[in-house]
Amino acid sequence: MKIFSCQNCQTTTFFENRSCTTCGYQLGFDPASLNLLSLSTAGANLKPVSGEQEYRLCGNHSMYDACNWLIPADSADTLCQACELTRTLPLMSDPANLERVRRLEDAKRRMLFSLLDLQLPIVSRTTDAEAGLCFDFKLDSEEPFVKGKQAAVLTGHDHGIITINALEADPDEIERRKANMGEHYRSLLGHFRHEIGHYYWDVLIKDNPQRLARCRELFGDETLDYGEALKKHYSDPVQDWSQQFISSYASSHPWEDWAESWAHYLHIIDTVATASEYEVHALNQISGKKVDVGADAKTFAVIHDHWVTLSTALNSMNRSMGINDPYPFAMPTSAIAKLEFIHSVISEAGRRPLSSSKPATGRASSQAQAQG
Repeated sequence: MKIFSCQNCQTTTFFENRSCTTCGYQLGFDPASLNLLSLSTAGANLKPVSGEQEYRLCGNHSMYDACNWLIPADSADTLCQACELTRTLPLMSDPANLERVRRLEDAKRRMLFSLLDLQLPIVSRTTDAEAGLCFDFKLDSEEPFVKGKQAAVLTGHDHGIITINALEADPDEIERRKANMGEHYRSLLGHFRHEIGHYYWDVLIKDNPQRLARCRELFGDETLDYGEALKKHYSDPVQDWSQQFISSYASSHPWEDWAESWAHYLHIIDTVATASEYEVHALNQISGKKVDVGADAKTFAVIHDHWVTLSTALNSMNRSMGINDPYPFAMPTSAIAKLEFIHSVISEAGRRPLSSSKPATGRASSQAQAQG
C-alpha cells in the first residue's frame, strides 16, 4: 500500500481515511490515479487542492458512511467502482451489520487497490451478466429455510460471484473459526484475496491453452471432481502438505492450490511494497545488498529474496512483543515455482508491479459445489 498525505497540510493519511485528522479536509480515493485526494467544495461537486478534475462522492458515503471512493463529476454512475461490485448486503437496519459491512468493504477495497495497481482486468456483473464480478455479503440468519432447516452461508466463488459470510467481519467470530479450523492465518482480507484468485483463474487461465497447460503442470488437473476432493480433504487431509503446498487447504484440489497461492502472492507483494514505501529495506542475506522492490521487482525471485528477510524480521519483532508470528510459513520449492508462475501471468495480463512510488504532495458448473 502507498503512503498518502493530505495535500492541504502534508499530514500522513491512510487509505481508509475519510478526512484529515489534522486539518479536517475531506479525503476521497480516486481509483484512476490511485491517490487519496484532499477535497474542497466546487459548487455541487468536489475539487482536489491540486488539480482541475471535479468529483462526486459515492452514494454509499452518505447512506452508510462506508465508502471514501470518488466518482468523476461527469459520470452518470451513482456508485463508485468498488461499491458497484457489491450486489448483496445484510439488513442495514441492524447497527451490527453496518459495522460488518464497513469492515467487509475496507478489506474489499484494499484488495481492489492491489488489482488496480497491477492493472488486472476487473469486469463487473452489470457489464457481463454471466461472468462478471460481484460480491454477496450474507448472514446465516437471513437465509431461507430449506426442508425445515435454515441454509448456511458458505464463503466461496461461482462464475464471478464471490460470497462472503458477513459474520467473519466480527473479530470474535473469525478468531473462533481460526481456532476451530486450525487456520491461524485466516483473515477477512485473506478471504477476498483467495476468492478473487478463483475469479482470475477463469479470466486468465481457463481459455488460454498455454497458461492452462503450465498451470496443470504446477497445480495438477483441475478436472478432478471438486466435491469429492473436498470431502476427502476434510475426512483424510494430506499430512505432509507442507512439503509441496502453501497451506493444508491448497492440497485439497488444484483450484484451491491456485487460489491459496494467488492469495499468498498478493499478501507478499503488498507487504513488500508497503515496506518499500516506508523505506524498510531489509538486507538481503545472500548478496548483502539492500533490495528496493519498487525498482527491482521484475522477477518473483527478487521479491522472494526480499520477502524471506522481511518476514523473518516481522516474526522477530512480534516475538519481541510476545505475540504470534505474522508469517508462520516456510515455502517449499514447489510453492515458490507456483508463485513465480502467478507473477508471470500477472505481469503479462497487467503492465506493472505494485506501486512503490510516493504520491504527489476455477469453474464449478460441472462439479458438486462452488469453489471455496
